[in-house]
Amino acid sequence: MALPKALPSLVPDISYIIPVLDGGPSQATPMQGFAPSLLNHSGLVDYICTLPADIYELTPEGQEVFAARRISGGTRLSWYGQSLRALTSIVTPPIFPFLVVCVGKDQDIELFSDWRNSHTFPITFLAPDGGSINYRDFSIEVFRDHFLNICENLTGQVSEESRQDAIQAISVWSEPPAKDLGYQVGGHNSVRPNLSALAAFGYENSVYGPFKAIDEGDEPYVQQLSKTSKTILEEREKIGVRAPERFMRPAPDINLFAPNIYPHFFDSLSQGPLSKDEFAKFKRVQQSLKRQSGYNFTTKNETEMKAVMGEGIVDGGDLSPHPLHMLRAKELSLGTACMAARSSAELSATLRLPNAINRTSGAVRLFAQNYRSEGSRESSRQKVFKRTQDLISASFPKTFIETLSLSRSGIRVVSDAHLEWLDVKGWPLCLQSDVSRIPVTPGNLFVQTMSSVEPVDLQVSDFSEILIISALKREDPISRMFEIAIERFEEHFSKRITVRTAEVGTRKELENAFNSYDGPLVLFDGHGSHKENKPGVLHLKDEEIDVWSLDRNEVGCHR
Repeated sequence: MALPKALPSLVPDISYIIPVLDGGPSQATPMQGFAPSLLNHSGLVDYICTLPADIYELTPEGQEVFAARRISGGTRLSWYGQSLRALTSIVTPPIFPFLVVCVGKDQDIELFSDWRNSHTFPITFLAPDGGSINYRDFSIEVFRDHFLNICENLTGQVSEESRQDAIQAISVWSEPPAKDLGYQVGGHNSVRPNLSALAAFGYENSVYGPFKAIDEGDEPYVQQLSKTSKTILEEREKIGVRAPERFMRPAPDINLFAPNIYPHFFDSLSQGPLSKDEFAKFKRVQQSLKRQSGYNFTTKNETEMKAVMGEGIVDGGDLSPHPLHMLRAKELSLGTACMAARSSAELSATLRLPNAINRTSGAVRLFAQNYRSEGSRESSRQKVFKRTQDLISASFPKTFIETLSLSRSGIRVVSDAHLEWLDVKGWPLCLQSDVSRIPVTPGNLFVQTMSSVEPVDLQVSDFSEILIISALKREDPISRMFEIAIERFEEHFSKRITVRTAEVGTRKELENAFNSYDGPLVLFDGHGSHKENKPGVLHLKDEEIDVWSLDRNEVGCHR
């Protein structure tokens, strides 16, 4: 007689989904590349920042270790922007019962009805109307009761032990105690991520109202960014090093955040369907965006001011900001919301940088051209690099340098700018600290990277085999660099590590090389390029590969 099959345990994590109803990449916004429907729901990302990451965070025991668990990565605030088609194509298994769909005010909840009804337990919908919980009725008590109802419906679908454990945890949820920050700052997009992290620590009433010093240069912004960042880092210091950090490396504790605009957006544009007057206003707004160097939009004269904010800005009438200006404001709001979600998820500090840092890209491009030119000399390259580094450093607020020295677990660059080269007391930032990077363009990729990514747990033994994919022709002057390095050091690692080289000249050979390897580390030894208005490519010996086609899974490579 066969033994009854054991039921799986439910997963205690809570996942938040924001439905995205747009189509392909061509529908993304022109300046930073966001999906328009997600752009209209940045407030939902802010809302998710205030919610628990799993069913244990709001228990008395969970509140005691809340900060330590988030800092160490023991819990992750999981949220995703997901297309309606992808969301409704799969019925959620009962082991993932705590899935919360956050519906926007302009989205029809009836679009989800068939998918919603296909489940054997209640799917949670937060919505303006018609949801499991409507936003206006939300409270921790209502959320708790709804989750308890889910657990009641899971009888016989998950292991009884895990179901009872979930009921016990959810039953004792309570609001975390509020704390007083001791000071207040002006509400502004630039400080929003820090306020989100402070709110996660339990601080309330930290804003006195709208930021007032908008016409006093960058320093007032810098001061409140520095002050709130130091408070976050001090709170982290109080937590100290806990046991989870011995097994899970903490995420970076400081983020350097600089939203950006596609460089090609400022290229010459045709008038298209716009009238002569409309096109002139468009160009003026475009130029004001290009010229921005601080935290605030600026205009150089009354004509440009009228183009950006409307005729009423001068005569005291109603303001009517230009659509391009409004669109950029929405892009900045969404990008900042994503940064705030990451900051609250990890309890990290965020230094929002003035836009001047993005204007250093031209100097970086000139340095690259100088470095690659045939007549380039070492002395010339050093001078050009020094000028580039000086420009980056001049665009970086000096007050923030001292804040960087407070980092204990590394710095994350959330920017397109080359901040790794920032001069920090005589050394580039990348040699001073552990530095990682998330680019901010294209916007949809930025959102995907900033939202939740499942961690990959690796051990030293996983690196027993390393694959080198060699795509260089033998006559290439750098083709033997890896060979020389391996020959020199192989005696030191040969008993522990096997380094395998696969030479690839075609797309098929590249696919075969990837699919023949199950390890965690692949080194690509070859060239790449990115031509204007075309996707980036990898150069193999005999052909080029569009890197985006690999990501779209059009080849057989493991992803």
